[in-house]
Amino acid sequence: MKRESTGDDGLGVETGKTGKRLLFEWSPELHAVIDRAKTLRGDVASMHLLCTRNGQRYTSSGFQAMWRRLMKCAVEIGLIAERFTFYDIRAKSASDSDDDRLLGHEDRRTLNCHYKRKAVRVTPLKPKILDDR
Repeated sequence: MKRESTGDDGLGVETGKTGKRLLFEWSPELHAVIDRAKTLRGDVASMHLLCTRNGQRYTSSGFQAMWRRLMKCAVEIGLIAERFTFYDIRAKSASDSDDDRLLGHEDRRTLNCHYKRKAVRVTPLKPKILDDR
């Protein structure tokens, strides 16, 4: 993600698979996270929002190694009960959101099949026999 991805309206993201562009409108929480990310490598000039000590973007293996260390530490200090993957955050976001456009999928079936993990809440019917008492 590049620094230029942020603008007055929000955070612009291009999906990797289809190239579809999404604009995540600013919320106070998103703004706070992005502002914090901009200060993490204050001494390094980089076009990337999250970058290595050398100002380069993280490779997939570099990010995965960092994530594993983070998860191990978080479990050890009791911050979380069990590890989870970065992919799990994406699925949780999809499950928690009512906006099916959040992940940028063209087909809602993909979203429902692979990402929506929460059980759908339903209200049972009242049997007619109980109403007649």
